[in-house]
This record gives sequence, structure tokens and C-alpha cells, in this order.
Amino acid sequence: MVFDDNVNALMQVNPVLAAQLMMIETNKRFEVFVDEKDPANINIYDKELDTPLYKEIPIKEIAYSYDNFIKNYSRYPIIFVYGIGNGIWLKMLLETKSVVKCFLFEPNLELIYIVFNLIDLSKDILEKRLNIYWEHILDYSVYS
Repeated sequence: MVFDDNVNALMQVNPVLAAQLMMIETNKRFEVFVDEKDPANINIYDKELDTPLYKEIPIKEIAYSYDNFIKNYSRYPIIFVYGIGNGIWLKMLLETKSVVKCFLFEPNLELIYIVFNLIDLSKDILEKRLNIYWEHILDYSVYS
């Protein structure tokens, strides 16, 4: 199971976040919609804000954003990202050979949980290419 692989990998590098993910109550704020014809076409609806994560076709928005990123930032080996989205853009980014390390900061634990159920990030987590931080338990004083 994808979630188990991701959490087991995370447990080795960030056990506090992994424990939080194992205790989360799901489907409180978000609903996930996966296109039957294209499983990479995933949208997440925020019930609290009454808005989808992607306004148009998710895969097209992601492709546009990814192309724009590659055009402007492909030579940078270390990337800082705010927000996990649906995980597809992140997975595409991690498959880019020029990206050596990615630091991801996410304010909502439920979104991390959703992505961990959809996308296998375990290899990148174990190799420490992907470092995930949940803002709620992030100690900013360590970084100042």
C-alpha cells in the first residue's frame, strides 16, 4: 500500500510527522476527485473554503506550472516548495535529474495524508531528496 510505504519511509527521517499522519482523522476538510480516464488528473476540494485546489483541469494546470518551473529554475539543485498540492507536480519535480534536494513545507496535515495515499514518494523520502515539514510542528528557531 502506498500510504504504508510513504509513512514507513518518513518514520525513518521524521518520526514525529509520521506519527501525526498515522493518527489523523481524514475527510474532515477535503474531498478527493480522481478522473476515471486519467488517474493523474486529481483535484482536491476544500469543503471549508468551498473551492477546488485546481480551478480548471488539474493535469493541465500542473503541466503548465511544471514547464514554467523547468524554464526558470531547472539549474537549481535545491528547491524549497510551499504546499504539496495533489502530489503530481512534486513527483514530476523529483523525477527531474537536476533536483538534488527538495524541502516541502505544508500547512495542512490532511493534504499530506491525501498525497501519501495517492503518490509513492517513499524512495525520495528515504534518500532524503524529499524533506517534508508540517508547519504546525515546525520549530522556526532551529532555522534562524
